[in-house]
Amino acid sequence: MQRPPRRPGQPPRGPAPRKPNPQTQNRRSRPNRKTAPSQGRKRFTQRTQAAPGSRSARRAPKKSFRFPWQKKRNTWFKTEHPAQRRNLPKSNWFPYAPEEPDPKTKTKREKKPFKFELRYRPWMSSISSVLLVIGVGSLVSGIGWLSMQYLMHPKSIVWVNSYLPKPLQIKIAGWDQPYTLIEVQRQLKASGLTMGAKIRLTNGKQADMLIPVLKTDNTCISSLNTCTKIVELRVYRPTQHPYKKAKSPHFQMIDQLPISGMEDWFVQEPFVNAQVDVPPPSDRLLGFDRVEKLERRAPKGGTWLTLKGEQTQLGLYGQIFLYSPKTASLVAMVPWSSPNGELPNWENIASGGTSELVVDQTIGLETLYQVYSLQPDSRNVSGLALKPIDLKQPALNDRQYADAIDLARNGLWSLALKRLQSFGKQTFTKNPVAGLQRDVIAYHAKRFQTQADRDSASTSQQVQAHLLDGRWEKAIAVVKSVPGDREDVIELLNADAGQLIRRLKAATTITPGNRALQAWNAAMKLARSGQSNAIAWL
Repeated sequence: MQRPPRRPGQPPRGPAPRKPNPQTQNRRSRPNRKTAPSQGRKRFTQRTQAAPGSRSARRAPKKSFRFPWQKKRNTWFKTEHPAQRRNLPKSNWFPYAPEEPDPKTKTKREKKPFKFELRYRPWMSSISSVLLVIGVGSLVSGIGWLSMQYLMHPKSIVWVNSYLPKPLQIKIAGWDQPYTLIEVQRQLKASGLTMGAKIRLTNGKQADMLIPVLKTDNTCISSLNTCTKIVELRVYRPTQHPYKKAKSPHFQMIDQLPISGMEDWFVQEPFVNAQVDVPPPSDRLLGFDRVEKLERRAPKGGTWLTLKGEQTQLGLYGQIFLYSPKTASLVAMVPWSSPNGELPNWENIASGGTSELVVDQTIGLETLYQVYSLQPDSRNVSGLALKPIDLKQPALNDRQYADAIDLARNGLWSLALKRLQSFGKQTFTKNPVAGLQRDVIAYHAKRFQTQADRDSASTSQQVQAHLLDGRWEKAIAVVKSVPGDREDVIELLNADAGQLIRRLKAATTITPGNRALQAWNAAMKLARSGQSNAIAWL
């Protein structure tokens, strides 16, 4: 049956036509980037396009998948045809089919050898110039420092020779190459000398060592076996030989000091000060035979040593030395003599807490100690100096202080200390020299009382101890307690060599109104000049 025609305005029969999708329409009309030739490769791809209607033309190009973190390959700069890489002529460019590798043979990528190339950078020139300036400046300053050391202390640059060849070594006067102790002993023996006992100067395995050089006097006759004298002191430091490799340790001499001896008059000086009769001094020099260390309470800054000699009638004498490890030098400090036969020792005499060197020069009851204070001294190589604390000049411009110093100079230590007690601590704090003098006087007064109480057994000895210390009233009390010993006291006053008279005169000048002192002056006149002179003096 035939369908009637459609009326105007009547909608068409059947399903409505599908409306075109604008997204799909745009996608199909958008050209594909992979299939569309680029401007750079247009002339290479025009002749190699697939034929229309072929299978390869109908196939849609696949879009490679990549993750968001993967970078997209930049192929925009690759405008070179593959045939150009094969160095083929242009006649063989089209059509081009790359050669397929043989599956049986494995192709390996050729490894190019690594070549290190230092590329120039602009900052390299500035850094290299700075390093060059620093290096040249260090070299010039090092050479200048070595030159100054060579001029001032030539022996301090001996270590440079260990880095120099033998023709270029620096010749230094008074320096020897390292030797073993056996070689040193052989050298001394060849010169008629011997090596004494070694003394360690520093701590540690590689310690500096002092070796005294001895010489025997064949013409000497002595009961004390002092015919072997020390003529030289050498300081050796363990080191490696710069040219030889030996198992036995080597020692290098870093300092040497010749030793002559002590003059006779200096050793007799304490006897002269104590008014003791001694034979006249001779022109000969008294030698040293031993070296000892002064370690007890010794101050820091080095090792303290003393040379020591002995005479039968004069006691001990010697010379103080200081070895400084910083300067590697042995410095002579002060000579000393002790009629009592005691070595010098370090004691804390001053109130400042420092140690002072004390030399005992006591003879009988005549107490005397020479005290030295350690003070800095730039003129000395070691930077230190021992200066005596003397009582020649009063440190304060005061009449009472001057009288106390005068009493101390004449041996009246207790009376001098009583007069100094009136001064306050601030006076001695402001004037350190006055404080040192006060401490020395107090030390003498204490030691004199200890010795007098120990050695005073008889009546005459007790009277002598009291008179030497200025205790006039106690001396009179001892004489009154033992009336039968008055003759011994008269003999004591008559046999006085000047110690008592010197004290009586000094005390009378300062305290003339003391009745006990006047009584002892009269007793001295009675014992020496008779009764008439004593009465006349009174």
